[in-house]
Amino acid sequence: MKRVKVLLLLIMTLVTGVISSQTVKPINAEILPNTALQEETPEYKKYTLLIEKLNEGEKTLENLDKSEISLMKKHDPHYPDGYNEFPFNWSILGPGCSWYCGAQYETKVSSSLEAQGNNVYSEKSIGDDDVRSAWVEGAEGYGIGEYVEFIFDYNAPRATSVTISNGYNKSATAWKNNSRVKTLNIYEDDKLLMTVNLADTRDLQRFDLPHPIPNRKGESGMSDRDENKPPVRLRMMISEVYKGDKYDDTAISEILFDGMDVHCLLEGTMITMADRKEQAIENVKVGQKVLAWNPVKKKMEKQEVVRIHTAQHSASEMISIHYKLNKEMTLSLTADHPVYSITGWVSANPEATANYQRYTGVKVGKLDANTILYRASVDGRSLIKKRINSIQSFESKDDVILNTYTLELDGNGIFFANGFAVGQE
Repeated sequence: MKRVKVLLLLIMTLVTGVISSQTVKPINAEILPNTALQEETPEYKKYTLLIEKLNEGEKTLENLDKSEISLMKKHDPHYPDGYNEFPFNWSILGPGCSWYCGAQYETKVSSSLEAQGNNVYSEKSIGDDDVRSAWVEGAEGYGIGEYVEFIFDYNAPRATSVTISNGYNKSATAWKNNSRVKTLNIYEDDKLLMTVNLADTRDLQRFDLPHPIPNRKGESGMSDRDENKPPVRLRMMISEVYKGDKYDDTAISEILFDGMDVHCLLEGTMITMADRKEQAIENVKVGQKVLAWNPVKKKMEKQEVVRIHTAQHSASEMISIHYKLNKEMTLSLTADHPVYSITGWVSANPEATANYQRYTGVKVGKLDANTILYRASVDGRSLIKKRINSIQSFESKDDVILNTYTLELDGNGIFFANGFAVGQE
């Protein structure tokens, strides 16, 4: 009997150890105020349908009838000079593609409610950037233990934060009638990564992941790519719910990510270091210092590299800025990479650039052939103006895959790539 008691005690100790190792301190998601879907009136639906026709070329501003002109005057601040190409209040991402320019992941769910007419409740609805559709679990009861799983290729751009539209947000009535998630347990490859408390609100909610997913860390601090590493699974499991007024089905309208490894500079781009010598960006190491312009203090500083981000981009995502110094030179970068000009930040895709967390709320202008950019002076003490000669799509007969990089510094500085002032990740 004694041996049995000792064995039972050992088993209980092991089980307790496993449970305690799977315990983390819960965090509360941040509520993003005034982001709930506003109910669309029949009139506003007519306006958004008109915008779709304008976008598709079925209509032009010149051939609108009286009722359509009235709609535009009432709902579109850009009319008659133009129109808002993206007025839809059910989207989280908005115009541009932000991190989703390069995002790569697969979505799976443990179960889903059977489709009803045009309403689809599968994994397709949870990442379609439309809060009017939703994933609804298909298990008995409130769906405790049901989950959504995101599978990231090991070398894919990394996710760093999550935005959730909780509940079935097709309408206020649908939201109240169906159950919503109160607590999510989030697992990374079967290991409990974090527990997140969600508020019972139709507003969007956001939280940061404890580390990037996939969590690639090289000895240099650079993202450590490895074609032989398996995909990484991020599982979000329902732990507690807010009960619906009518149904026990638990719904989530959207789960979307933001992250890194997307806007980048081409391999071989020369970075101006603190000693004013240049070094290829792929050879820069964490801990080294680069020359950086402090836009607040209006002076040059030495700032330390704290992270190096790398990603692979197809040639179609790249542009080349051409200019002349002593000879023809280029700066090749992704279309959404911010460059510092005499009017402030610019890029070839300003809508996408503005979606990055670092540039949220910052006016980002359009980079074109007339843009005057800033370069570091020869002595590295000030900025000088340089008009570019042309901007071209990256020249490639095939849509080849290219290695790209960008830097993150310990200050809010602007570093120099092929001499030009460019923004951080």
